[in-house]
Amino acid sequence: GFETEVLEAKANGRMFPALLATREVDPQAPWVLVYHHADVQPQGDLEKWKGLEPFSGVVKDGVVHGRGATDDKGPLLGTLYALDFLIQNNLLRYNVQLIAETAEEFGSAGFQEMALEAIASGKIRRPSHVFVSDTEFKEGHPTLLTTLRGLITARVGLKLSDAAVHSGIAGGVAYNPGRVLADVLGQLGDPYTLRAHIQGFYDGVNVGEEDLRVIEAVAQHITPAGFGRVMKLHAQAESDPVQHLVRTGLMPTLEWNLYQAGGAGTSIPASAEAFVSMRLVDGQDPARIEKLFLQALDTAYRSRVPENLYGGVARVDALQGNSRQIEVAFGHSTPAFRTA
Repeated sequence: GFETEVLEAKANGRMFPALLATREVDPQAPWVLVYHHADVQPQGDLEKWKGLEPFSGVVKDGVVHGRGATDDKGPLLGTLYALDFLIQNNLLRYNVQLIAETAEEFGSAGFQEMALEAIASGKIRRPSHVFVSDTEFKEGHPTLLTTLRGLITARVGLKLSDAAVHSGIAGGVAYNPGRVLADVLGQLGDPYTLRAHIQGFYDGVNVGEEDLRVIEAVAQHITPAGFGRVMKLHAQAESDPVQHLVRTGLMPTLEWNLYQAGGAGTSIPASAEAFVSMRLVDGQDPARIEKLFLQALDTAYRSRVPENLYGGVARVDALQGNSRQIEVAFGHSTPAFRTA
């Protein structure tokens, strides 16, 4: 009973279709917009699927196995079943629009421009609520997110020579960009307390009494031990159930997600690169945090290396490989979200 059409998001010479489905039950009723995405991550290492076809959606012991089972085809299907139940039982009181895009897994390319154009043309109605389902299920306990941490991503690069050099010849005098970059970035955070060492990083971050009351109730169902089993963690930095949820939901983070420099063998690489991510919370402005990160990186670089090695820190659109200069190319820059 929905009217459907395909919208087109365009970016980098490609087109990414998005399904828009509309059902109006009452011209006087508010509109609800439901967002999902239909694309998923690649299959990855086939051996880890243990004989299962990654895109089969096979049901085994009551669990759906396959790409998109929880991110995000499973939640999309769950939403459709919920809407069907409301419609079949004459319980749907809101007008509903559902949109499912196909480029979420690599940054929702062109989605914002497409959505703004559809809003301007009246295809997407202005909603009173937006419903987003892209999270994990906990059996017996429906999950409703009221906050979502923001995100800053950055590629950080350092080049110290024009080519890799043999350690048997230049070892002892050639600076290793991998070691230097790891050392400098290491000054910006503690790997064991997991706290950032960036001046001003935590300014404005506040966990209120109401937040704690809600978390205390949730902590009865989501424990550090259960979380560790699901995430397959061998150790965690927090064992208190309440503080565990505070740290995973209401506190910012600074992480190094990838280091790469050279390859196998005994050569000293010419350059190194790291992928850095920061999860942001209420009270943190992404633009301000980016500036604080650059300042802290420059301070650490200047204080750690010999004078003849220091080449400053520069913000760039893409890594260019300027000698001795630590370059930072920011990617995502999204603030945290909180709803009533």
